[in-house]
Amino acid sequence: MAIVAGMPLRLERARAWRAPESWLRVRTIEAHAAGEPLRVVVEGIPPIPGATILEKRRFAREHLDDLRRTLIFEPRGHADMYGAIPTEPVTPDGDLGVLFLHNEGWSTMCGHGVIGLATVLGEIGLLPADGVVRMDTPAGRDVARARREGARVRSVAFENVASFVLTLDAAVDDVFAELDVGRRERLARLAAGAEQVLVTAAVPADVPAALRGARFDVGGGTVTRA
Repeated sequence: MAIVAGMPLRLERARAWRAPESWLRVRTIEAHAAGEPLRVVVEGIPPIPGATILEKRRFAREHLDDLRRTLIFEPRGHADMYGAIPTEPVTPDGDLGVLFLHNEGWSTMCGHGVIGLATVLGEIGLLPADGVVRMDTPAGRDVARARREGARVRSVAFENVASFVLTLDAAVDDVFAELDVGRRERLARLAAGAEQVLVTAAVPADVPAALRGARFDVGGGTVTRA
């Protein structure tokens, strides 16, 4: 028996305590890629419905956000925590699907997450013999290649989603100039939650400070960093 602040503490009662059966139990594997954390969910979540990975992500955003907060936020997580929920593949040649989650929501893709997930798969014996795993992510197909030494994964490389030109010689409008301050700020909050966004403005002061990305000046046929 221990004494805490003048009060007896019976440690045997603490050791015998068990969580109620009604509590949700989620099992994870904790990993990192050069210090970037990844929490891989391996048990405790029912199958996520959806014929495509985007449908699964949409379902997760609408119905599983409390779970995301539980896994990512303190006290179980922290501001830099990242998570991965593997799903069944949604393409004929895919090995698995994956949803990535972080402190702001459900990501479309995560580079260190792909590396960390491939490492976890290898360490628990689920990688194919060639070390290649084809992941269906909301951004598209990622192909990870793990280099193993015996039972250990020593490094992972991956081919990211292919980039492409959406349009050429497009005319862009100065949207922010047409909005009042309140609407500019609301639009900025929406843009800040996107993976990538390009905002154009004729007057730099029209762009809310909440958009903290890189800024460039375009004029006279040249582009310079502001």
